[in-house]
Amino acid sequence: MHSLRRLSTRLTSNPVRLAVCILALLFLSPFGFFAGALLHVPKVIRPWFAYSVCVAVVLLMNWIIPKFREWMKSSMNVQWFFLHYAADRTVGVSHVEAMISAGHYDHAAAEIDALLAKHGAEAEVCRVGLGLHLGPFGSRERGEQLLRRMRNEHPQAYEKMATQRLIDLYIAQPETHSKALTELRRLAARFPGTPEATGALHAIDQLRSLPTRTVA
Repeated sequence: MHSLRRLSTRLTSNPVRLAVCILALLFLSPFGFFAGALLHVPKVIRPWFAYSVCVAVVLLMNWIIPKFREWMKSSMNVQWFFLHYAADRTVGVSHVEAMISAGHYDHAAAEIDALLAKHGAEAEVCRVGLGLHLGPFGSRERGEQLLRRMRNEHPQAYEKMATQRLIDLYIAQPETHSKALTELRRLAARFPGTPEATGALHAIDQLRSLPTRTVA
């Protein structure tokens, strides 16, 4: 009775809600009769059964809708998720790729720096950043810095890949062979017993046997 009294008060104080409830009753009535037929409710009381089902649904809607609105308004629920979680994990980089395609490498590099400052070593930003900095129009030093940052911030995800890319950078130039040796030792120590470690040990032997030794 208390719920019915509250429902009556809400309906009489809000014409829009009253109209919605009337439409809901009209819409739900056939379903109430259908449910009564499925449950083999006697035809004599089937109209009352259908009416009771409709009223129960309307009462439930009047209870659920305000609760749902309160939950939607809460900054710790939907708003927090979309503004702080989903947005931070969907970093747009298409504009940076467009800059690179158009040959605006300096602007693209500046935008990558801004995205890294805002989102950290996010996967898509790092992918585009490495493609630029390690390419023919990029900065080798900035590519090296980015690889080290990726490895430091997310070692579980990037340790092996970043170390291998650093090795490739350092082996390419004789003056950085000593750095390559350091990274090869790191790879062998961090991933013992793996094909990567075996390859690193073999590369160490090759570097140390070069005629003109640039490593120690």
